[in-house]
Amino acid sequence: MIAVKTATEEQIVRFAQVLTDLGVRHGLSNLHRAGVGRIIADIAEGQTYLDVARFELEAEAVLQAGVSVILSDTETATRLDGGPLLANRAA
Repeated sequence: MIAVKTATEEQIVRFAQVLTDLGVRHGLSNLHRAGVGRIIADIAEGQTYLDVARFELEAEAVLQAGVSVILSDTETATRLDGGPLLANRAA
């Protein structure tokens, strides 16, 4: 078995724009930090867990580290929410 390192919060924040763009491609939005290697996201109507898995695979390729998505409508998401990946720049 090959051990995969988990993405750090710093990596997730550093690549926030890339992750946000990947999310859009896979029907995920409103990405939030959820600790080491975890991202909370809303999923668009009509999208499935396959879309989430594709996002995770592409995100892992970018970060060279493990990432998992927690859907925002779960109880776990409310406990782990560490704030949005990208700061709201609206004044």
